[in-house]
Amino acid sequence: MVTAVVALLAAAVLPGCGKRVDDTERLRNSLTHTRRLAARFDYRDDREGGTVTVQGLVEDDFRFKSRVFYNDQPGFDEVVADDVLAMRVLDPDRLQELVDPDATLTDNSTEIKGVTVIQALKSRRWVEDPKGAPVVSGLGLTEDKLGLDPAIDAVTAIDYSLEALKQSLGARRWDKDSVNPTYATSEDPFDKPEAGETRFDLVRPDLPSPSAARSGAGGQVAVPASKHFRKMAMYVKDGAVVRVEERIEVTGKSLREFVKWFDLYLREAKQTAIRQRVQKLVQVTPQNKLGQVLLNLLSEGLQAFGERPILSRSMSLRLEDLGSKVDITLPNEQLVKGDLSALVTSGAAKKPKPTTGSSGGPADSGSTGDTGSTGGTGDTTTTTTAPAA
Repeated sequence: MVTAVVALLAAAVLPGCGKRVDDTERLRNSLTHTRRLAARFDYRDDREGGTVTVQGLVEDDFRFKSRVFYNDQPGFDEVVADDVLAMRVLDPDRLQELVDPDATLTDNSTEIKGVTVIQALKSRRWVEDPKGAPVVSGLGLTEDKLGLDPAIDAVTAIDYSLEALKQSLGARRWDKDSVNPTYATSEDPFDKPEAGETRFDLVRPDLPSPSAARSGAGGQVAVPASKHFRKMAMYVKDGAVVRVEERIEVTGKSLREFVKWFDLYLREAKQTAIRQRVQKLVQVTPQNKLGQVLLNLLSEGLQAFGERPILSRSMSLRLEDLGSKVDITLPNEQLVKGDLSALVTSGAAKKPKPTTGSSGGPADSGSTGDTGSTGGTGDTTTTTTAPAA
């Protein structure tokens, strides 16, 4: 069922982008200003598999420190100072998740005779790699890499937000008296702005038209992507972004429209059997779970066809002490030196690997269905230039 659905979805074509709304430049300026400021940050990524929280400080492109929590339990500490990466694993059970299966560990020893890097990390010691710092500038993380190193996700969250703005139809200032709000009341999950804040909402592009089931120009295809389901609110105070809230989901009025879209697409594609199965799924699934169920179906199908899956999550970023003096220092207690290049937190493991899209070329350039990313656009591949906060 998934394969058949997605083979049809891959032929859809995005409609015209439409006119960008008025507050885009103002929000972009605030984001650009914020990414240059030192700050204290609190980042949260909620998905079906659990919650990851990151708390820390960022000084500039090359200096930050953070603690990563998994479901509110400490997982690991990460400190970056210029070329140096220092790691301490607080939950040894999480260590395997931090090892990059594609990385080659050139030297697994530490300065302590007979003690390997993995053994030192399992013992909750700090391990310092003089050349292991991750590449933040120009990192170009895509959605499939979000979650590998939550600390990097946190410090590049403003770059991710800039990319989401580029993927959208623009930003619109929130107004409690608006007769045409960006998000209908039934699907707006975000708080009202606090005193002194201005809230900006991103306008989502429309889903590909079910009636335009044909290949795009040059053989490229456009498929549903995260940007079509993203709701994002950014809160600006004194010219800087102090909060970012994101939901990639289908609720309220959008859920009803998405159900109709799915049904119309299958009807026009003459996929009667699949259409009947989806209709039954809609009937038996509770409304509060239906959006996620349909997104999962769509996402699995896209992935099976070689396209990027939908990033279903809730994300929040809070920034404090913007512009304050931050001094990032390396730890010195229980410290040993070693090679951390086999971890996903290292610079070596962070080098993007090319992937193949349905058109036969790299996914970043071969599909106009690309979704928001940290450093990549929806139609071309670009790079980031600074950490998030």
